[in-house]
Amino acid sequence: MGHWQRFKVFWEYSRAVSRSAGRPYALLLSWILARLVLRFPFIPLKLIHVPTEIKGKKILLPVRLNTTDTFLVKEIFGDLQYASVGLPHHAARILDLGANVGFATLFFAALYPDAEFACVEPASENVETLRQTLALNSVNATVIEGAVGAESGSRNFDRSSAATSGHLSESDLSGVPVETFSFRDLLKKIGWNCVDLIKIDIEGAEHELIVKDPEAFLVCSYILLELHDWIPKQEVLAALTGVGFVGDSFHSEQGGEVFFLTRVARQP
Repeated sequence: MGHWQRFKVFWEYSRAVSRSAGRPYALLLSWILARLVLRFPFIPLKLIHVPTEIKGKKILLPVRLNTTDTFLVKEIFGDLQYASVGLPHHAARILDLGANVGFATLFFAALYPDAEFACVEPASENVETLRQTLALNSVNATVIEGAVGAESGSRNFDRSSAATSGHLSESDLSGVPVETFSFRDLLKKIGWNCVDLIKIDIEGAEHELIVKDPEAFLVCSYILLELHDWIPKQEVLAALTGVGFVGDSFHSEQGGEVFFLTRVARQP
């Protein structure tokens, strides 16, 4: 991410947080940090802790300045991307597929403090920060370092310079091997037989995961699904609507479309 991009993200995020949470010091902190990044681009400002608040719950976000973490902070906590979709009033089990560093899980933990959480993330550098994010905010969650796909086994995972853009590779010649789970096997590993809310943002693997076995998702009540433009969205949505899901969509600044789907009774 370019230095001017980081500056813009910090500035927009801090304005949103200051307005919604009444925390003017967040504005000053973000301005100072953004100016430091611009003035001294070679200083290794790797990690800062950004304070925010959701529904009265104080949250501390470990943000890596040399990654796309700042975009995620802005989307989830600044723009409140997930707050506008009509989330359920109650959720006891929440599963985050493509958890990255755990910001979405933190947001859900503020809304559903008594829920059980499970996070799945294949990139080891993200998993390290994910565990730190959860520990900083006293969120008890099962963390699985691995990927999800059509079948269980081992697949190569292509890392990207952007922390949100790694993806499963079709080639054995690129990437690093990661343990991969089918959705049914993943739930067995976690020990769950149902999921109230699942967030799926797995950089292209959504198609193979869902189209291969859409009925596996009948144990889910609500699905937050991010599909990028290169994914055949209609095939994925047709698979889910075919087993009884309905919903709406909104656009993400990360370049995708987010769908919020609710399971309803299938027509006879």
